[in-house]
Amino acid sequence: MVDLDFIWQHCNFDDWDGHNAQALPCAVMQTARDMFEKFPEICTGDVFEVTPDSNGRMSFEWHHRDDLYFCVDFGLLDFTAFSRNGESVEHYPDQYRNGKIAELPALFEHIEQFNKTHAGD
Repeated sequence: MVDLDFIWQHCNFDDWDGHNAQALPCAVMQTARDMFEKFPEICTGDVFEVTPDSNGRMSFEWHHRDDLYFCVDFGLLDFTAFSRNGESVEHYPDQYRNGKIAELPALFEHIEQFNKTHAGD
């Protein structure tokens, strides 16, 4: 289970990784909390993980297999989403390349479908 409070406690200051990482901004953490609240069914389970990035961004990932996953990387104002299925890595769907944070809920609806399609993979 992902513990956002733990991530916040360990990443809300500069150099949290010992390699000059930027502090995770409050607004990025709030976006993560909002997505957890709005989409609790996809922000849990064995396939879901959250990773803070050293550039002040955060990644949500759903790993069904090593070669089958969906990733959303977001910061203060924008996000990028992509999926991998076998050897192919593609932005999914195209309109979410450098999307605006306000569009994340619509993307999470696509992720719900992706997860349903690949449940058990």
